Amino acid sequence: TGDPMDKHSHGTHVSGSIGAKQNNGIGVAGVASNVAIMAIRTVPNNGDETDVDVAESFLYAAKHGARIINCSFGKSNNEGGDLVKDTINHIGAEYGVLVIAAAGNSSQDIDRRLTYPASFDSETLMVIAATTSSGGMASFSNYGLVGVDLAAPGSGIYSTTPGNRYGNMSGTSMASPNSVGVAAEVLSRHPELSPIQLKQVLMDNVTKVSRYETRMVSGGRINLLKTLQGL
Repeated sequence: TGDPMDKHSHGTHVSGSIGAKQNNGIGVAGVASNVAIMAIRTVPNNGDETDVDVAESFLYAAKHGARIINCSFGKSNNEGGDLVKDTINHIGAEYGVLVIAAAGNSSQDIDRRLTYPASFDSETLMVIAATTSSGGMASFSNYGLVGVDLAAPGSGIYSTTPGNRYGNMSGTSMASPNSVGVAAEVLSRHPELSPIQLKQVLMDNVTKVSRYETRMVSGGRINLLKTLQGL
């Protein structure tokens, strides 16, 4: 629909992690210091998104200037065939968009038990697992040596909620926007990067974790400072 208002706090929490104003002494600071949020209603308040919903949302965002799309949602049913995958590839090639998606919260290997959009094979899709505050893999997080690219904080994340409030949430839904915030900060300083280049530099500069080597492609947690220093 055209109504982006958040009825259950999820989208507001995600947005705060990406870009809540920094250094104002209020609430939380988002990861990115220079970012604009485009709020799009893709997932109904009650029920699941269809593949058509997802594809239309991706196209709308790309055509209106988005460079990074956050997907803090997922489902096991892919009723649209390659529709969403083809859309991700199209907006990456035509509009320079990187799509960043949550790996899911079922403690499973998504190389074996697919989840969407995370399990689509695309150079312009980056899939995120969740870590705890101590840096270990969150018990709920999905993983996949082929299908998951890197990990980011996703357990007990404090962020914005509707009504000028704040609260803690956990999930790969929280890890994805933390990665989006890093990607947005990098892109704001290096706008010349293509989505494939942006994805690669983020993966090349993770903090390596030995127990992640069999759980994801990069084998590590996202690292903003190391990424910026590597450019």
